[in-house]
Amino acid sequence: MTNVFKMRNRCLLVTNLTDSDATESPLSDVRRRFPFCEETRPESTRVEYLEKLAKKYANYELVVGAGGGVAIDVAKYIGASNGVEVIGFPTIISTDAMYTSSTAVREHGMVRYIPTKKPDEIILDFDLIIQAPYRLNVAGWGDILSIHTAVWDWQLAAQRIGETYSTEVAGKALRLLDKAVRVDAKEGLMRLNECLQAEVALCEEFGSARPEEGSEHLFAYLIENYLPTNCPHGELVAVGICELSKIQQNRVDFITGLMDRIGLKYRSEDLGIDERIVKRVLKELPNYSKRHKFFYTVIDEVDQQIGPT
Repeated sequence: MTNVFKMRNRCLLVTNLTDSDATESPLSDVRRRFPFCEETRPESTRVEYLEKLAKKYANYELVVGAGGGVAIDVAKYIGASNGVEVIGFPTIISTDAMYTSSTAVREHGMVRYIPTKKPDEIILDFDLIIQAPYRLNVAGWGDILSIHTAVWDWQLAAQRIGETYSTEVAGKALRLLDKAVRVDAKEGLMRLNECLQAEVALCEEFGSARPEEGSEHLFAYLIENYLPTNCPHGELVAVGICELSKIQQNRVDFITGLMDRIGLKYRSEDLGIDERIVKRVLKELPNYSKRHKFFYTVIDEVDQQIGPT
């Protein structure tokens, strides 16, 4: 039990975990650690819903986000809105949400990041995390491998429209690609965790998500609107990395080979996504990017398919 929890009387547990028949389910572990918390399961990441949730739980003294990135993001929103402490307790490492000071919200078919806060404390139990399905943990590499296409887009923007570009930050970010490994052992999970921390630190150093967010993320944001069921964010980003690296003519064999080696799914058919949806999304991306005023990327030149020299 954490010292933060011992000092608090009213604790809210925000989780996207569900009960399981398994003797030692992740939710059982969470409940054992925080036995007196009231539980809530977020139904949406829309701003209006999060505002209502924050008001509903305004009198709580501590918020625990347990599970995946959505649970931790919602906990950060409630904690920041009410000025209370937040504990992040990931049971999978599928995103960088536990290290960022913002919360991803959905509005008008697009993901937007609003300032909230970082968790005041993060509990990492790698013995618990490694019990999660491999697919959910390896998806965490999506937010690292996106650097491959994001930095290419960033360099393009610097050349085409004079956007500020940091060779130092870009170089540090690209070197993280060399650290990608499988996550079927605790050492691999710890490597992924270290890379996610480093990626967030680089974005904070530069002042935006430019080093790791480019056309591949925009692809992921748009395609999720056409899918009947949720896919891990990192997998949708991985499909975007594959598709946009082809348009960029950017070392496609290198990045797909890397995703193959670590077992990150990036082929639409492996995710049960109809290829027609992928083609539709690629066709709609230029207008989608302009409508949402996204970073300048290869999408803005998709007809010419020309890139940095």
